[in-house]
Amino acid sequence: MLSLLQGISWADWLAFAQTASIAAVVLTLSLLAGRAGLLERHVTRKALHIGMGGAYALYWPLYSDAPYSRYLCAAVPYTATLVFALVGLGLVPFAPLVRAATRDGTRQELLTGPLLYGIVHVLATVVFWTSSPSGVTAIAVLCWGDGAAELAGRRWGRAKLWHNPRKSWVGSAACFLAGAAAATAYTVLYGKLGLYDRPVGGAELAAGSALAAAAAAVVESLPLEGDNLTVPLAAVVTAVWYWGF
Repeated sequence: MLSLLQGISWADWLAFAQTASIAAVVLTLSLLAGRAGLLERHVTRKALHIGMGGAYALYWPLYSDAPYSRYLCAAVPYTATLVFALVGLGLVPFAPLVRAATRDGTRQELLTGPLLYGIVHVLATVVFWTSSPSGVTAIAVLCWGDGAAELAGRRWGRAKLWHNPRKSWVGSAACFLAGAAAATAYTVLYGKLGLYDRPVGGAELAAGSALAAAAAAVVESLPLEGDNLTVPLAAVVTAVWYWGF
């Protein structure tokens, strides 16, 4: 184990330190905002939802192309997932996290949506990494699309969907627009940096991002539980189908 750690370059350790630091900053700001009552609970929760993953994916390009890089980077969401599990199970008391990351203020909720959120980030990192636009698309749609859906739906969603009165047309539109815009931004950035296994043009990336966001918005609108799993799954399946990797 020690020899494995010694084989990691200083540049990758620095990238890891930056990734972990920004995650800690986003989490701390969300916890402080929730504790001070500066924002409504759902706003604090979605700010954490968008900020954690949204910032996390920006740091992937800082790592080298060494085989260990994806696992080193994934250690950040893995640690967060482990914390969600420990707090959700009651093994570690952490009331500010429960208050900031849950709808109803119960620790058990951390074992559902937040736990799935962390697992999706780990899998997207390890399976796809920077070699394919599909993984970062799933994260972008999950964070920005799903996050925008609830924020916009609660604020302006008076017209409800005929097939799911808990969701609104405004929320679904926000899910698509925010997801497509964020996925396009991330995938084009990665493409400009030459990270993919094959060249992908900007128009192709934008089209694939829009299709993935549209599929995710449809799934998000359905009366299903577990949006933190179903939304990125719809996005990544569509992305892999469209781009082929």
